[in-house]
Amino acid sequence: MKSIYCSIILLSLLIACGQPYKAENHATDSVVSPLPPKEIPSPVKERPADTIPQKSAGNPYEKASLEVKTFENTTNDDAKGTWGYDIYIDHTKNIHQPNIPSMPGIRGFTTEARARKAGDFVAYKIRHNIMPPAVTVAELDSLGILH
Repeated sequence: MKSIYCSIILLSLLIACGQPYKAENHATDSVVSPLPPKEIPSPVKERPADTIPQKSAGNPYEKASLEVKTFENTTNDDAKGTWGYDIYIDHTKNIHQPNIPSMPGIRGFTTEARARKAGDFVAYKIRHNIMPPAVTVAELDSLGILH
């Protein structure tokens, strides 16, 4: 009995799929005009030359003083004994990174050398105007920081 029902359903699907599509039977089809399309005005308006933004004067960090300082985490019990880094731009602390960037949690770097390497990499990105100077897990792994 089951095989008869399956055969009927399969046969009706084959018949329905085999019917040619007739556009005149569908009221939702769009009407095609025999006239050429009108020219649509461009949504982009020309601006006067004096209002067009100019390229920046270059890399603002090219000649800036960049300094990376490492520190040992001592304030948080979960991160005690780990390392972080600060980045100073023109003698002003701009980045304070007590934990490993792009990693969940508040775990710091296991050694001062790893914190220094990560800080130097971020400083390199800043020096070359790679903004934001975010660090991915893949970059940290390629630097050997996560091993």
